[in-house]
Amino acid sequence: MQHSTFASNTKSPPDNDFLVNAGKAVEKVITSEEAYHDLADSLTGATSDAYIKPLLASSEEFEEVNKIPIPQPILSQMEGIQARCFMGVFPEIGRAWLTIDHRLFIWNYTNPRNIFEYADQDQIITSVAIIKPKPNIFSDKINYVLVIATPLQVVLLGLTATPTDLKIFATDLTTSADDVIMKKIVGTEDGRIFMIGGDANVYEFVYRYSALWHGPKGHIECKTSSFYTKYLPFAVSSNHIKVKSLAVDNERKILYLMSSSSIEAIYLGDRTNNYTPIAKNTTIVETAIQMCRQHSRLYQPDAFELESLHVISEAESKRIHLMAITTAGFRLYFSLYRDGFRNTMMNTSTNTPNALEFGHIRIPPPNESQPQMTALVRGTYYDCGVCLSIKTKNDDVDTIVVTSAVPSHLPSPQQNTTSLFYNPAQISSRPTYAESTETVDTKAKALSLSETRTDFRGKRAMKELSQQISDPPRQFIAVTTQHITFYNKLRPVDVLLKILKKQNRVLMDEQKEYSAFFDRYGQKEACAMCLSIICNTADTDIKSKATRVFFEFGGAPTPANSLQVPGNHLGQVIGQTGVNYSGKHDGLLLYLARMVAPVWKLPVFANCVQDPNSSILYVKAQRLLSDARLNLDRLKAFMDENRGFHDNANISDPRFQATDRRKLELDLAEQKSVRELYVLLSQCNNIVYFIEFLLNSNLHSLLDSNVFPEEYLRYLLNLDINTMLTTVHGRELARELVISCIGKYGANDSHTSFDVVSSQLKQWGCPYFTQNDILFFKGMEHIRHVIAAESEYERRVSLQRSLDYFKQAAAIISHKKMEGIRGIYLQYAFHIGLVELALERAQKIDPQNFALLALQAPQDSDEVKNGFLQARDESYTFALDAVDDAYLLKLNPIPAGRTPVADPNVHFRMVIDAALGSTDMLFHFKLYQWFMRRNLRDELMKTNTPYLITYFEDYISDEKNSLEFLWQYYRNSGDCAKAAQCLHSLAFSTSNPISLEDRTNYLTLAKVNIQSKSSNQFISDYEITKFIEEVEQNLETALLQVRMRNTLNSSQDPEARVAADELNTSLFTTQELLEQYGSRFQVLAPIVIKQMI
Repeated sequence: MQHSTFASNTKSPPDNDFLVNAGKAVEKVITSEEAYHDLADSLTGATSDAYIKPLLASSEEFEEVNKIPIPQPILSQMEGIQARCFMGVFPEIGRAWLTIDHRLFIWNYTNPRNIFEYADQDQIITSVAIIKPKPNIFSDKINYVLVIATPLQVVLLGLTATPTDLKIFATDLTTSADDVIMKKIVGTEDGRIFMIGGDANVYEFVYRYSALWHGPKGHIECKTSSFYTKYLPFAVSSNHIKVKSLAVDNERKILYLMSSSSIEAIYLGDRTNNYTPIAKNTTIVETAIQMCRQHSRLYQPDAFELESLHVISEAESKRIHLMAITTAGFRLYFSLYRDGFRNTMMNTSTNTPNALEFGHIRIPPPNESQPQMTALVRGTYYDCGVCLSIKTKNDDVDTIVVTSAVPSHLPSPQQNTTSLFYNPAQISSRPTYAESTETVDTKAKALSLSETRTDFRGKRAMKELSQQISDPPRQFIAVTTQHITFYNKLRPVDVLLKILKKQNRVLMDEQKEYSAFFDRYGQKEACAMCLSIICNTADTDIKSKATRVFFEFGGAPTPANSLQVPGNHLGQVIGQTGVNYSGKHDGLLLYLARMVAPVWKLPVFANCVQDPNSSILYVKAQRLLSDARLNLDRLKAFMDENRGFHDNANISDPRFQATDRRKLELDLAEQKSVRELYVLLSQCNNIVYFIEFLLNSNLHSLLDSNVFPEEYLRYLLNLDINTMLTTVHGRELARELVISCIGKYGANDSHTSFDVVSSQLKQWGCPYFTQNDILFFKGMEHIRHVIAAESEYERRVSLQRSLDYFKQAAAIISHKKMEGIRGIYLQYAFHIGLVELALERAQKIDPQNFALLALQAPQDSDEVKNGFLQARDESYTFALDAVDDAYLLKLNPIPAGRTPVADPNVHFRMVIDAALGSTDMLFHFKLYQWFMRRNLRDELMKTNTPYLITYFEDYISDEKNSLEFLWQYYRNSGDCAKAAQCLHSLAFSTSNPISLEDRTNYLTLAKVNIQSKSSNQFISDYEITKFIEEVEQNLETALLQVRMRNTLNSSQDPEARVAADELNTSLFTTQELLEQYGSRFQVLAPIVIKQMI
């Protein structure tokens, strides 16, 4: 994609520096937000116990949002009978389940009207689970396998579930349980099923498809002891642990087995041995006591009896892999690698697990309301930083203790603190893992805990601060003996919204709540949350409150060398120095970065080459762009409503009257930076609209049509919003895309208006493209209409309109684009338009006419002036192409496919007149050269242009050609005196070889011209007389020289012939002839004597 440096449509727009600065700031924030924070880096030391009080009441931050009772038809079947019952939920399919002896009931826990009953068993059901099926075993309509265990057998059923329907299919997969009561069933992502038996062994239900038996077959295998231990109990290995819980790590292919005091890790990913023990830790209790003792904490061994296992996902940590919760609520953290807690350089993606290292203990928060109460944990749930534990409150009610990680930037308490809570203003250099804690009553006995969205398990964003109010909060399910209760875990932004919604508060109390919130999370994050609420609520009162809080509590810029404001960590936008921006500024930057992050580096056109309708990535890109557009629209609306936040300061601004000049400088520096962010926001918003328009315009059809060169296409497919906004190359590619769309909509078979693209850009008020860009696009639309027009009148009108737009945008039209325009204009005989456009472009490229200075004084020129000279020359080429093409049309038949010209001679004359009508001296010089190349010397002499004489006098290096042209030009124009002067100069010219006869003829013609009656028009009679005498004398000498040359030339003397050649090269004076030649050669004696008489 070659183009002239000085004639390119890639010239940076005025706001380009703004965009680069703001783009770098956004890039910095996005990089920081995407940085991976490993849990192991926070869990430093052997123990930790930092907890923070919630800003609201526990029941408000862990908020009950729904409570659904057990369906009455099921409860009625339990009345008056004694039965074994088990209950739980299948959040994967949105169902609850309950067993009454041998019957299983399943219902939708949000709409319990339809109850499914399974009663095919005659034995008490002891355990139920749903598992993802193994691939290629069942039909595609089976989404899950329902595993039902009784003392006699384990049954696998196929299950298909939708929000409104549930279907169960028999599979013939049933195997004997050998009187082992299966207490717990878990499954892996690839369909393996593991169970804990009443004998504390682990069993696997192995099933596969067997062609021999015409269907799937299965059996149970004991994984923790051999088959004969059932009959020889004394043969049980001493290494066998009594398993009470299982956990599956699907990411790392690990199965964990837990007893009351030990844990074993099993590797499931080995193809040759898919059940490979890795390590076993049997000294957990002893190690825990020792770790606590080292930090002056003393606990009894029963405090570390293991209750449950929970996998630490890779989203949380690559070095910590497992958490065990004890009955006393301690959380114990393990790594699958030796020294995994301390070795920050470990590459866990390639290393094989080799240990089960116990490295950290999280001390449970004490019970504030009942400090002496030490209730045991008897049910837990954990995923991605949130831990729920069931504790007994009394015989009728349980409590749920909720702990969740808080932002890592919060200051830490003093090391080894034993207090439950600490003041966030307390500063320490040691990073600490802090959590908030809440306790809520369940109003019944709790049975189990889970989360509604299991598809996000292990994949949730670890940073709650980055979540927006528009995103749903995490929702948890507590199954109790009476209800299924749903709780929302409020994020910081939800807490702020709840504070904003409070009514009838004393102003001082309201201010204290806002201050506490900003102190907790910092000005930057709190302001970003205000923007999230402002941009995602329709409640005008809430929006108004959030706006007020944003500006009142967002702080002010401070000098860079002053104390850093807590929470203000973004620094300065590139290009500003000496300023720590306020929370308002950094909050805006942070929120903007979060809104554009999903699409900032997204290759938006990468999936357009093939059919996008079959591309999941294409659909995902469209969804991300749509979400980004909505968010940016709302943020821009906020900025437009608060223009004082970002508009350039006016001299009438009261701040200019302030006496504190330093504060004024800081405010103006921040306002300038906010302005840069606003420009970026506006253009980013436009570019998202533009990309959506392209995608909706079936861009893939253009990319598949070989319209673009391969190299260009490669760049295009990697193009992202960041590149399009902050680089010249990205903008050039964006312009090419616009032109491609113009071509599509301007095609003959298009049923839409030919100016649909520019209309869309105008509708968006698109500042991404400059005004010149828009004018150029309009010109291109008319060019496309020229091609598609059905009448000559339409074509002529569109050609003229295209020229009008192109001339206005001439400064940004690249050489390559001019080539395309030239082709169309010549094809449709719009030669005059091409001349006008080329000359307009040259003038706008070099409005100060530096090129002329470079030509007039090349010794004083520099690279810049020479560059402008080259750029003008390139532009003149297009005008000369038009002139040359019109000339050829006069000489030759009109080529096929070209618009016919009624009278080629008249047409050529009109084109020449248009070119000669220019006031551009440099172009005239180029045009004169064209005349001379085409041997149109006589035509050129007929022109009456102000620069012709200057050109031939000053810029023609060949003196003979210059004077030859000038004397004839003067003669034709009636100025015989000047013609005579030129002829006289020609006679004595030394720049070119001129024969003696020609020199003599020039003198003769000079005498004739000077004696012409009209020659005295611009010269006095006296001057004419003197000039005639000089010419006659020169002519007489020249004739003498001719006679002497001829005489010498006829001599047989070689030296005489050499002298004759000398006399033929230039004119001599009479004295020179006599002294240098007359005295040397005897043959010249008669001529000399005659001359002296």
